[in-house]
Amino acid sequence: FGGPTVALDASTQTVRWRVDSGAVSTMSITDEGLYISTGRGALLALDPRNGTTQWRWEPKDKQLGPPVRVGSSLFVGDSTGTVHAVDRYEGKELWRYRPHDGTRLSGVAGAATAEGRQLLFVSAGGSVHALIGASSLAGDLSEEPRVRRDRQLGW
Repeated sequence: FGGPTVALDASTQTVRWRVDSGAVSTMSITDEGLYISTGRGALLALDPRNGTTQWRWEPKDKQLGPPVRVGSSLFVGDSTGTVHAVDRYEGKELWRYRPHDGTRLSGVAGAATAEGRQLLFVSAGGSVHALIGASSLAGDLSEEPRVRRDRQLGW
Protein backbone atom coordinates (compact mmCIF):
# COMPACT_ATOMS: atom_id res chain seq x y z
CA PHE A 1 0.00 0.00 0.00
CA GLY A 2 2.88 2.39 0.57
CA GLY A 3 4.67 1.95 -2.73
CA PRO A 4 6.71 1.98 -4.75
CA THR A 5 5.50 0.84 -8.17
CA VAL A 6 8.36 -0.85 -9.99
CA ALA A 7 8.67 -2.00 -13.61
CA LEU A 8 10.96 -4.96 -14.18
CA ASP A 9 12.50 -6.16 -17.42
CA ALA A 10 11.00 -9.63 -17.95
CA SER A 11 14.13 -11.16 -19.48
CA THR A 12 16.84 -9.68 -17.21
CA GLN A 13 14.71 -8.99 -14.10
CA THR A 14 16.40 -5.61 -13.70
CA VAL A 15 14.49 -2.50 -12.63
CA ARG A 16 13.42 -0.44 -15.67
CA TRP A 17 11.79 2.35 -13.66
CA ARG A 18 10.38 3.08 -10.22
CA VAL A 19 7.84 5.60 -8.90
CA ASP A 20 7.12 6.32 -5.25
CA SER A 21 3.33 5.99 -5.60
CA GLY A 22 2.29 2.45 -4.89
CA ALA A 23 -0.83 0.76 -6.22
CA VAL A 24 -3.39 -0.45 -3.68
CA SER A 25 -5.10 -2.84 -6.05
CA THR A 26 -5.07 -4.36 -9.51
CA MET A 27 -3.71 -2.08 -12.23
CA SER A 28 -4.97 -1.60 -15.78
CA ILE A 29 -2.49 -1.34 -18.66
CA THR A 30 -2.52 -0.44 -22.36
CA ASP A 31 0.33 0.42 -24.71
CA GLU A 32 0.04 4.09 -23.77
CA GLY A 33 -0.94 3.97 -20.10
CA LEU A 34 -0.62 2.15 -16.80
CA TYR A 35 -3.51 3.15 -14.53
CA ILE A 36 -3.20 2.72 -10.77
CA SER A 37 -5.13 3.70 -7.64
CA THR A 38 -2.66 4.84 -4.99
CA GLY A 39 -2.69 4.47 -1.22
CA ARG A 40 -3.27 8.23 -0.94
CA GLY A 41 -6.55 8.21 -2.86
CA ALA A 42 -5.38 9.23 -6.34
CA LEU A 43 -5.80 7.68 -9.76
CA LEU A 44 -2.60 7.92 -11.80
CA ALA A 45 -1.80 7.36 -15.46
CA LEU A 46 1.84 6.39 -15.93
CA ASP A 47 3.74 5.91 -19.17
CA PRO A 48 4.48 2.15 -19.09
CA ARG A 49 7.77 2.67 -20.96
CA ASN A 50 9.42 5.04 -18.47
CA GLY A 51 7.07 5.55 -15.47
CA THR A 52 6.48 9.27 -16.00
CA THR A 53 3.13 10.54 -14.72
CA GLN A 54 0.82 11.48 -17.60
CA TRP A 55 -1.96 12.76 -15.33
CA ARG A 56 -3.29 12.53 -11.78
CA TRP A 57 -6.95 12.59 -10.70
CA GLU A 58 -7.74 12.85 -7.02
CA PRO A 59 -11.23 13.09 -5.52
CA LYS A 60 -11.31 14.80 -2.13
CA ASP A 61 -11.00 12.57 0.95
CA LYS A 62 -11.76 9.24 -0.75
CA GLN A 63 -9.92 5.96 -1.18
CA LEU A 64 -10.26 4.39 -4.62
CA GLY A 65 -10.68 0.81 -5.70
CA PRO A 66 -9.11 -0.76 -8.80
CA PRO A 67 -9.59 1.04 -12.13
CA VAL A 68 -11.32 -0.78 -14.98
CA ARG A 69 -10.80 0.36 -18.57
CA VAL A 70 -13.68 0.38 -21.05
CA GLY A 71 -12.96 2.18 -24.32
CA SER A 72 -11.79 5.70 -23.54
CA SER A 73 -13.01 5.60 -19.92
CA LEU A 74 -11.72 4.29 -16.63
CA PHE A 75 -14.29 3.25 -14.04
CA VAL A 76 -13.26 3.40 -10.40
CA GLY A 77 -15.31 3.05 -7.22
CA ASP A 78 -14.55 4.87 -4.01
CA SER A 79 -14.90 4.26 -0.29
CA THR A 80 -18.10 6.34 -0.04
CA GLY A 81 -20.00 4.26 -2.60
CA THR A 82 -19.61 6.41 -5.70
CA VAL A 83 -18.53 5.06 -9.08
CA HIS A 84 -16.57 7.55 -11.19
CA ALA A 85 -15.98 7.55 -14.96
CA VAL A 86 -12.65 9.23 -15.81
CA ASP A 87 -11.35 10.00 -19.32
CA ARG A 88 -8.29 7.77 -19.58
CA TYR A 89 -6.48 10.08 -21.99
CA GLU A 90 -6.89 13.33 -20.06
CA GLY A 91 -7.63 12.30 -16.46
CA LYS A 92 -10.83 14.34 -16.18
CA GLU A 93 -13.94 13.07 -14.46
CA LEU A 94 -16.72 12.51 -17.01
CA TRP A 95 -19.50 11.59 -14.59
CA ARG A 96 -20.19 9.87 -11.30
CA TYR A 97 -22.92 7.51 -10.13
CA ARG A 98 -24.55 7.45 -6.76
CA PRO A 99 -28.17 6.32 -6.38
CA HIS A 100 -30.57 9.27 -6.62
CA ASP A 101 -32.78 7.92 -3.83
CA GLY A 102 -30.05 8.49 -1.25
CA THR A 103 -29.22 4.80 -0.86
CA ARG A 104 -25.69 4.41 0.47
CA LEU A 105 -23.67 1.82 -1.42
CA SER A 106 -21.32 1.27 1.54
CA GLY A 107 -18.24 1.83 -0.58
CA VAL A 108 -17.09 0.20 -3.79
CA ALA A 109 -13.86 -1.62 -3.10
CA GLY A 110 -13.80 -4.26 -5.83
CA ALA A 111 -13.24 -3.76 -9.52
CA ALA A 112 -16.24 -3.24 -11.74
CA THR A 113 -16.88 -5.63 -14.62
CA ALA A 114 -17.92 -4.41 -18.05
CA GLU A 115 -19.49 -6.41 -20.85
CA GLY A 116 -20.88 -4.70 -23.91
CA ARG A 117 -23.07 -1.85 -22.68
CA GLN A 118 -23.33 -3.07 -19.09
CA LEU A 119 -21.17 -2.10 -16.11
CA LEU A 120 -21.58 -4.25 -12.99
CA PHE A 121 -20.14 -3.53 -9.57
CA VAL A 122 -20.65 -4.78 -6.03
CA SER A 123 -20.90 -2.47 -3.06
CA ALA A 124 -19.06 -3.23 0.15
CA GLY A 125 -22.53 -3.92 1.60
CA GLY A 126 -22.95 -6.83 -0.84
CA SER A 127 -25.42 -5.30 -3.32
CA VAL A 128 -24.91 -5.81 -7.06
CA HIS A 129 -25.51 -2.72 -9.22
CA ALA A 130 -25.77 -2.52 -13.02
CA LEU A 131 -25.43 0.56 -15.22
CA ILE A 132 -26.30 0.47 -18.91
CA GLY A 133 -24.39 2.66 -21.39
CA ALA A 134 -25.66 4.23 -24.58
CA SER A 135 -26.27 1.85 -27.49
CA SER A 136 -23.38 3.35 -29.48
CA LEU A 137 -20.84 2.02 -26.95
CA ALA A 138 -20.26 -1.06 -29.08
CA GLY A 139 -18.82 1.17 -31.86
CA ASP A 140 -15.16 1.95 -32.44
CA LEU A 141 -13.18 1.40 -29.24
CA SER A 142 -9.84 2.46 -30.70
CA GLU A 143 -6.75 2.27 -28.55
CA GLU A 144 -5.05 5.01 -30.56
CA PRO A 145 -5.45 8.50 -29.06
CA ARG A 146 -5.11 10.13 -32.49
CA VAL A 147 -8.13 8.16 -33.74
CA ARG A 148 -10.28 8.60 -30.60
CA ARG A 149 -13.69 8.10 -32.21
CA ASP A 150 -14.65 6.13 -29.10
CA ARG A 151 -14.53 9.33 -27.09
CA GLN A 152 -17.88 10.40 -28.48
CA LEU A 153 -19.52 7.00 -28.01
CA GLY A 154 -21.37 5.49 -25.09
CA TRP A 155 -19.99 5.95 -21.61
